[in-house]
Amino acid sequence: MNKKNEIIKHKFLDYLENAKGFAPASIVKYERAIHIYETCFNNKDFGKFNLDRAIEYKEYLVDSGYSEGSFRTYLHHIKKFFTWLSSQVGYRRKIIVDHIEYLNASKGSNRLAAQNVMVEYPTGEEVMRIFNALPSRTEVELRNKCLIALTYCTGMRDNSIRTLLFSSVNIEKMYVEQNPRKGTNVKFSKIIYSKIFPFDDKLISIIREYYQLLISKQFNALDPFFPQSKRRVEENGLCFTESTEIGKERWKSLESIRTIFKESAKVAGTKYYYPHLFRHAGIRRMMDCAQSGIEIKAVYQSIGHESFKTILESYANLDLAKQLEILSNMELNPDKKQNECLVRQAMELIEDVKKL
Repeated sequence: MNKKNEIIKHKFLDYLENAKGFAPASIVKYERAIHIYETCFNNKDFGKFNLDRAIEYKEYLVDSGYSEGSFRTYLHHIKKFFTWLSSQVGYRRKIIVDHIEYLNASKGSNRLAAQNVMVEYPTGEEVMRIFNALPSRTEVELRNKCLIALTYCTGMRDNSIRTLLFSSVNIEKMYVEQNPRKGTNVKFSKIIYSKIFPFDDKLISIIREYYQLLISKQFNALDPFFPQSKRRVEENGLCFTESTEIGKERWKSLESIRTIFKESAKVAGTKYYYPHLFRHAGIRRMMDCAQSGIEIKAVYQSIGHESFKTILESYANLDLAKQLEILSNMELNPDKKQNECLVRQAMELIEDVKKL
């Protein structure tokens, strides 16, 4: 809980009740929208709101599988909150009013706004370009490279990765245990076992190499898997700088992780994709590999989704290039035997899905 957030939040709810005359039921909905926002950003200061967070909040709502009505309601309520907040003492200079506009839902989108927004995430080629461009000579460089690899290969959320413990990674069986009882920040506080998909030998090799580094540094079960860099005192004794070695302190916020992704994009000369978009890329790759209903079930269980519908709507949509490629390669005059085979395969897939 963030004390500063709680104080200003209750001031806003009091404003709705006593200045605007809102009914208790309506106030509860505003409180819910704000709670979801706080969960999304791990109770960070409301004053840190910016354009990136506005977009990420919308992505969070989509990823959570809310209905179109709830999606629009939460956006409307959180927008009204930040509009009010931007006029409050202590927040006027922190919150850019124009950034609040990014909390709008797409006009005339029907269900598009809630589930079919075309999210631009990195392709597998872009992920590997970024990964291959990163050095791994020092401990910090190796940690940063492993961070990219593990995010992509597991589809984990950035806040779960930030709070991941050394004991949570099973390098032999290649999976990660996201367990809130062990301190991992997991949405809805549920235990998730995420497979480390071997998309590329280089990715897996770096994850293993980094794991061995932590063993050599005598990391214990409760140490963070991705710790902060050590800090060293400059010769003048007046300031601290990051060293090339890692320590054993957990990152206190997601900003450090996002900075690593930003700097990695600069090194590779690619567009910056924030960590959650690497999750999208990894999940899409998993979906492309799934060949049956039971495999799709295993995928959405691995990434922490409870709804089969959510993963299909959020990650199984085809981008335009892929859609046109598939349609262009369709056989327009298939023979009867081939057609019967395809129909049978489709029916088998439907039956698999019904059993989930």
